[in-house]
Amino acid sequence: MMRPAAAGILRDASRNARVTRKEAKAQTASVVGGSALDGTAPAFRASTRARLSVSSAVAAVLLLTPSSAAFVNSPPSSASAFGLARGEAEARPSLRLNPRQPPPWWRGIAVRAGRLCGGPLGLRSVASANTHISTPSRLSSTSVQEDGGDLLLPRHSKVVTGGLPNGLRYCIMENGKPHKRFYANLEVHVGSVDETESEQGIAHYLEHMVFLGTEKHPTNKDMKKLFTRLGMEFNADANAYTDFRSTVYTFSAPTRGKAERVEVGGGAALFGSQGGMSTAGTAIAEEEEEDAEGEDSSSMVPDDSDNVELVLDLLHQMMFKAKIEQSSVDSERGAILSELRDRNTISTRVAMEYYRVAHGDTRLPSRFPIGKEDLVKNFSAEQVRAFYRRNYKPEACTLYIAGDFDSTQVESTIHSVFGQETGQEGAKSLPSPGPEPVMWDLKGAPITHAFDELGPGSGGKVHVIENEQITDVGVVFSVKEPFTSTRTISELRESLLDTIVGIALELRVRALKLSSAEPMFQGISWSYSATGRESCSSNTLSVNALPKNWKQAVSIATEEVKRLELYGVTQSELDQAKQAMRNSLSHQTQQKDSQTSSSWLMQVMQMVQDQDQLMDSAEKERVCIEAMEKVTVEDINQRAAVLFKMVTEFPDSKVAAGSSAFVSAPTDWDGHEAFSEQALKTVMTEAMQNVQAPEDAIVPDELLPHEEVMKLREDSPPKIVKLERNEEAGLTQGKFENGLMFTHRYNIQRPNEISVRITAVGGRALESKSSSGAAIAGLACWLNGGAGGHSAETISRFMTLHQLRHDASCGTETLTFDIKIATTVEGNLRRALGLTRLLFTDPDFSENALERYKQRNERHYKTIFKSLERSTASRFFTQLMDSKDAWKLKELDPQVVNALTVKDVKELVMQQWSPANMEIAISGDFDAQELESELSAYLGTLPSGKGKQVWEDKMDDYFSMELAKGSVYDDSTTVHDDVCRSYTVMGFPSTNRWGILKSAGLSIDSNDYTMPETLADGSPYDSKMHVNRCLSLASDMMSNILFEEIRTQKGLVYGIRFAFKPYKHAKSGVATISFMPKNETLDESVDAVKAVLKRIATEGFVESDFEGVKGPLITKARESALTNGLWIVLMEDLQSPHNPKDLHSITKVPEHYESIQLEHVNEVVKRCWAHCIDELTVCVGNSGPELTSSLQKDANHNL
Repeated sequence: MMRPAAAGILRDASRNARVTRKEAKAQTASVVGGSALDGTAPAFRASTRARLSVSSAVAAVLLLTPSSAAFVNSPPSSASAFGLARGEAEARPSLRLNPRQPPPWWRGIAVRAGRLCGGPLGLRSVASANTHISTPSRLSSTSVQEDGGDLLLPRHSKVVTGGLPNGLRYCIMENGKPHKRFYANLEVHVGSVDETESEQGIAHYLEHMVFLGTEKHPTNKDMKKLFTRLGMEFNADANAYTDFRSTVYTFSAPTRGKAERVEVGGGAALFGSQGGMSTAGTAIAEEEEEDAEGEDSSSMVPDDSDNVELVLDLLHQMMFKAKIEQSSVDSERGAILSELRDRNTISTRVAMEYYRVAHGDTRLPSRFPIGKEDLVKNFSAEQVRAFYRRNYKPEACTLYIAGDFDSTQVESTIHSVFGQETGQEGAKSLPSPGPEPVMWDLKGAPITHAFDELGPGSGGKVHVIENEQITDVGVVFSVKEPFTSTRTISELRESLLDTIVGIALELRVRALKLSSAEPMFQGISWSYSATGRESCSSNTLSVNALPKNWKQAVSIATEEVKRLELYGVTQSELDQAKQAMRNSLSHQTQQKDSQTSSSWLMQVMQMVQDQDQLMDSAEKERVCIEAMEKVTVEDINQRAAVLFKMVTEFPDSKVAAGSSAFVSAPTDWDGHEAFSEQALKTVMTEAMQNVQAPEDAIVPDELLPHEEVMKLREDSPPKIVKLERNEEAGLTQGKFENGLMFTHRYNIQRPNEISVRITAVGGRALESKSSSGAAIAGLACWLNGGAGGHSAETISRFMTLHQLRHDASCGTETLTFDIKIATTVEGNLRRALGLTRLLFTDPDFSENALERYKQRNERHYKTIFKSLERSTASRFFTQLMDSKDAWKLKELDPQVVNALTVKDVKELVMQQWSPANMEIAISGDFDAQELESELSAYLGTLPSGKGKQVWEDKMDDYFSMELAKGSVYDDSTTVHDDVCRSYTVMGFPSTNRWGILKSAGLSIDSNDYTMPETLADGSPYDSKMHVNRCLSLASDMMSNILFEEIRTQKGLVYGIRFAFKPYKHAKSGVATISFMPKNETLDESVDAVKAVLKRIATEGFVESDFEGVKGPLITKARESALTNGLWIVLMEDLQSPHNPKDLHSITKVPEHYESIQLEHVNEVVKRCWAHCIDELTVCVGNSGPELTSSLQKDANHNL
C-alpha cells in the first residue's frame, strides 16, 4: 500500500531487470540539469513543486532512478518513442502508455527517504495535484461486510478474479485504452528471500534465464522472433524484475494479429531529441541468413491470431517449461555481473545500509535480489534448474491482465492454458466465486518483524553513515508498525485523516521555503506507507540540509511537527484540504475512461499485493466525500498527535518507542559543527519549547479578478488579426494584434483537461559567457518569486487548491511555460490565464528567489565532483565543443552565477516574454469560442513589447553551437569512490532538426537526397523533415545493434545508450553513445563501439534492422496522435518565422514514416554520419579509492 506523495514518481518509474537501455539512461540521468548527454545546455525546470536534496545519499536514492541501487533489478523508464524534448531544455517525460512501478521493496526505501514526489500534497495524498488518491482503490456497486462489522470498500465492477484447481490465481480487467492492446503481468511469489545462503542472486539469474529458451521456443533468438511477429519488442514489451518476495514478468502486445507494438523503447525524434536504446533482439544479417534455412516458429502466427492466447502460452512456457542450459547460463553471466557492478554506487550503498537499519530484524537485508558477486560468478545450470523446479509452481503464481478484450473469453483462455499444469499436492485453490482479492492470503515467504520489542524505551536510536561522496546531511526518523491496508470504510477514513495532516505539513514547509532567501533545509517531508512486500507499515519524517545548516533544519522540522501535535490544523487549512480533495476526486471521475490498461494493471496488482481496495472513480468520489464531510478539526488533531510522537518523543530514550534516526552525512564538514547524537537530541528538545499556534493561510478564489480583465478589455479591445481553421488537421491558428500567436486543437483524450504551453525563442542563447546562467536563474525568479502582489506561497496554495499545475523550463534555444488546467473546477480556465497574465505583466523578481536559486546551483555544482557519470559528461562536452562555445554546455560556475543581480536576470527573461516573440500551443477538451474569447481578454490585451528581439538579425551569432574539429580520446576524468568503476561517453557532430550541419569544419545541407515524392494517398511528402526522420529511424536501429553486439554477443557492458540531439536554430546536432564498461574490458568496449559506428557509416543498415524499428514506430505515431502531450510538441513553434516548420510538417506523421525506405535511411546516414570516426570525441572516466576528483582539481586551478 502506498499512501505518501512518493507514490506519484514511483508509479512512473520502470521496473524491468532486463531493459538495459533504461539502465543506461539512469547512468546519465544526473547530468540533466547540468550538461545532458543529449547535447543540450544545462537544463532548468523551474517548478513550484518541492524539491529534495540530491546530494544526501538517502535523498539521492529517491531522486536517482531505481537502477542506482545494486539490489534493484529494475532499470528506469525508457526514453519516449519520439524522444520529444521539452524545447531544448531537458528530455520530456516518456510518452509511455505503460508506466511501470519499481519493485515494492525499492518503493519502501524511497518512501522512507522522504521524497516529496507526486505533487505538493504530501502523504496519503488523496488530493495531490499530480497524482490520484494514494490508496489505489477501485469500487463496485456493492459493499461487503468484513469480520467485526466494518464494511469493505466496494471493488471495481470490471475486475474479474478467480483461481484454478492447481492454485494459480488471476485478476482480469477489460479496458479499451489503448485500443486493441493488452498488458499481462505474471507474478511468481518467489524472490531473493527464498534463496539459501549459497543461492544469493539466483532468483534474479533465473529471471534472465527463462527468456533464453523454452521447449516450444528453444533459443532466445526464437523467442525474439516470436515477439517481433506479435508486434512486440523484446525487453520493451517483454520485461521482468526480481525483488525480495516475488519475480514479475511483464508483457504487452496487440490483442490480435501482427499489429505492431505501441510502446517503442527506442524512439524517433519527431521534433526533439531521440534517446534511449532499444533492447529488442534485432539479429545481425549473418544470423538472419543462417536462420532462413531452419524452421521459424514465429511464422506459424496467423495474421488474425489471438495474441492473448499466444502470450499466455509463452508465459506458461517460461514459468514451467524453460530449458536453462549451461551454455545460456554462461553467456548471460557477464551481463548479470556487469549489472551488479554498474549499480554499486554510493546511493546504492547508503540505501542498503538504511535497509539494514530499518529491517535488521528481518531476513530482507541479507537477501538483496542482485545477490553476491562471488556466487553469481559460479552458478551452474543445475543450480538454477533446481531453484526453478523447487519454486516455480502454479500455486506460487498470480496472473494480472488488462486490455481491450472480452474478459469472459480471456478467463476461459487462462483456464485452458494454465489449467494443464498440475499443482503441488495440497495446494489451495480459490472457491468460486472467490473472496475479495483484498482478502486473499498474501503469498510468498513470510516476513516477520519484532514488533513486540518496540515498546517504550526501545526508541531514540541513532545510526550514522558517513562517506566522502555524500554532500548533504539527511536525517530520516522512522518507526515501524504492523502492516495495514485500505480496504474498509474505517481504514479509508484514517487514510483521509493522514492525507489532511500531510497536506497541512507540506504546505507549511513549502511556505517557509518560498519565503526565505536562504532556506535552512533542502527538504522536509513526512510519509506513512505500508507494503505487503515488507509486511509492515512505516511512519517516517525526513530532513535534508547542507552540512552547515543541519541543526537549523532539524529544529524547523521538529518545531513544525510539534506544532501539529499540539495544535493540529486550523479550520481554514481543513476547509482548503477538503476543497482540494473534492476537486481532485471530481477530476479523477471525469478522467476514468481515459485511464490506460497499463495503469489499471498496476492498480490491480497493488490491490492484491498491498490489499488496498480498487474502486471505480465515481464511487470512490462518493465514498470519500461522504467520509470527508464528517471529518472535523478535532479528528485531524487527535490523529496528528498520534502520528508525530515518534519524533516528539525521540530525544527521551526512556519514552521513545521503536523510533530510530538514520543519518547520512559527509566526512568533510568544511569547518562546520559535525553531526552528533547528543547535538541532535539537544536541538530537538530546544525546538519543542514555546511552540506557537499556526496562523491561518488565506487563499483567494482569483489572483486576477475577472472584473479587472473586463475593464482592460474595454479600455484596449484586443484584435485577432489572423484566424485560420484547418478542418483536416483539426487545428486553429491565430495571431493577436500585439503579435502573440496561438494554435489550438480540440482533443477529448483526457476529458475536462487542457494543456497549455507558451514558448519564447531565446533561452540560454541570449546569455554571454560572463552572464552564464542568467536565463536559468531569471526563469527561477520569474516563476517562484510571486506575481501581481501575491507571494509565491499564496500562489503555491492557490494552484494546489484549484487543481492547477504550472512549470517552466529554460533550454539552449527557448523558454517554455506550461500550465495544466482541470476544467472540472468551475472557472479554472480564467484562473490559469489570470496567473499567466500576472506573470507576464507584474512578476516579482525577488531577491529571495534569486538567492534560493544561487544556493541550489552551488549545491548542484559541488555534487558534480562526486559523480563519475556527471564528471565524465562534463569533460565530454568540454572536449566536444569549440572553445568559444564550450561554456554553453558546461555546468554553471557558482562564481559567475553568484555575481548575477536581479536586474541582470529580469532583463534577460522579460525581453523574451514579449508577445511578438511568444507562441501558445493548446490541446485539450474545450469550447473553441470560449477559449478564444478568454485568450483575447487575458493575453490579447498584453502590451506589445519593445519590437524586434536583439537576435533577430543575428541568428547565427546568438544560436551558435560550434563543435570542435577532429577526434579526441580523453581518459583524464577521475573520481574518488569506494569502488572501481568506469564510464564512457562518445559522440560526434550531427545535423540539426532540418538536416543541416555547419560546424566542426563540416558542411552538410538538406538538399539532393532521394526521397518519396508523395505519400501513399497521393498527398505531397514533406521534405523538410526527411533527414530528421531518417536519422530517427537510424538511431533506433543503432541502439538495437549496439545492444545486440556489445552487450548480448560480446558481454562487454550491461547497458548502452545511443542518443541523437538535433537543435532547432543552431546549425548542428550531436549524436552520443554512453555506457559503463567493465574496467578490465574498457579499451575493448570502446573499440567494439567504434567498429559498429564505422560499419554502419560506410555500409549502412540491413533490411532486418530496418523492419525491426519501422513498424513499431508507425504504430506508436498513430497511438501518440491521441495525446495532448504529443500535440503540444507538434504545435510548438508552428507559426514561428525562424524555422521552416509548417502544418505539413506535423500532419500524417505515420504516413511519412511508412513512405521512408531502407535506401533513404542509408543515404542519409552515409552522408550525415560519414565523419563519425574522424570527428569522434571519446571521454572515459574512472573512479576508485586511490583516485581524486580531476574535475575539482580543474575547478580549484581555475579559481
